[in-house]
Amino acid sequence: MKKRLFDAGIRELYYDIDTDTLHAPNLSGAIVGVSGIPTIGSSTDNAVVRWNGTGGNAVQNSNVIVDDDGNLTISFGGTSGPNINLISTDTGGKHWRIISTGSADPTGAGFFQIYNVTDSDPAFTISSGGNVGFGTDAPNSRLMVNGAVSFDPASTSTSTTLTDSQYVIYVTDTSAVRTITLPSTSSIGGRKYLIADRSGNASVNNITIVPDGSNTIADGVRYVIRDDYGAVELQADATTGNNNWSVINEYAPKYKIFPLQASTGWTTRNGSGTAAITSNVARFTLATSAVPGAWANVPMVSRAHHVDPWDVDIMARIASLTGGNSANVYVAFGIRRGSSGKEGVFINLRGDGGSMVLYGETIPSSGIQASAGSVLRSTIDSGQFWLRIAVRGAQIVAWYGSGASGVEPTEWIMIGQVTNAANHRSSYLANVVMTLDAVSSGSSDDVTLDFDNVKITKG
Repeated sequence: MKKRLFDAGIRELYYDIDTDTLHAPNLSGAIVGVSGIPTIGSSTDNAVVRWNGTGGNAVQNSNVIVDDDGNLTISFGGTSGPNINLISTDTGGKHWRIISTGSADPTGAGFFQIYNVTDSDPAFTISSGGNVGFGTDAPNSRLMVNGAVSFDPASTSTSTTLTDSQYVIYVTDTSAVRTITLPSTSSIGGRKYLIADRSGNASVNNITIVPDGSNTIADGVRYVIRDDYGAVELQADATTGNNNWSVINEYAPKYKIFPLQASTGWTTRNGSGTAAITSNVARFTLATSAVPGAWANVPMVSRAHHVDPWDVDIMARIASLTGGNSANVYVAFGIRRGSSGKEGVFINLRGDGGSMVLYGETIPSSGIQASAGSVLRSTIDSGQFWLRIAVRGAQIVAWYGSGASGVEPTEWIMIGQVTNAANHRSSYLANVVMTLDAVSSGSSDDVTLDFDNVKITKG
């Protein structure tokens, strides 16, 4: 049974006693005002307002629509754009705002922002052109980050195959050779991996990086990390039909210091003289009757993966040169190509005990020389004499300098240079050579030469 409460022509308000419902057909606009706390609700789910309709929009006005599926639309025709404010009043809470910008906003129209109002921080922005920014409201690239970026590194102590859950990979154990296998590039064009040695032993047990069977690495079938603490960054080629991996960055410690150890292959030529290691010093001693002398090779790590090795810069200090006051002493310090023969570049010291001549030369082609006389010998005797050779592409430069032990010279004096030494830029460039040689027959005393502060820089 219906009980009419209001009747104004076609507009009416009535209450249905049978169904316990209030009806207001043919009413529109703001027609009902309620003061106090209404009792409209549902006792079953404690909803303050409940609409049981099965069609149409649940809420709608000119700017806001909540449709029957629960989708929310907020539109605004003004120049500032619509905002959604999320405010937490709890201690430490913040005021966040979600914005679709209009022409009056600082960024201009068409931007999407999540803005930290409390701290005035544009936390996240998508520009009208699709650029994404973190910590900026004006991203100028497809991705722009205003602040530090962190990549959580993965680590492995064994050989492994990489997946999509990794980017930076640390190899922490090279007690044996390790193999890192890259995934197929068929559906991951552009993906990057950065693989780094963290064992400090990759020069002994290399880390070999190989693609899966369907791919290659652009400049070879594999890449080998041969440096202690070396690293490489690779990227999957995104070009259609090209499934290669490309090497985009290589990292190696700038300074590679080789400690002087008896196991590094110090040798004596023809059994004359000795080459010993004492307290990390390379010591060469020649007896008065010895004509051939002692020499030593310091093995270097060459990069066989590429055609050319790294550029090389080597230096050492002559810690002491004793004896040979009446002998003709020959000292060589340099880079030798190959495991035998004399092809290479050297700094040579020649002379008797009181005066020495300094040479720089390349073999097989002869080279540069400079004379220093007795001043040179006094510098050597004071422990201040350093030797240095650098290979830069097809150029070889030789210097000497003055400095105490552990203090590299601040000024290097060039002996000379060779500008066309491409024959020394081969993958066989693998040894630093130090020699003490040619004590003249009949000299009255032995000769002892000590090298220390050996440093090899690879650029």
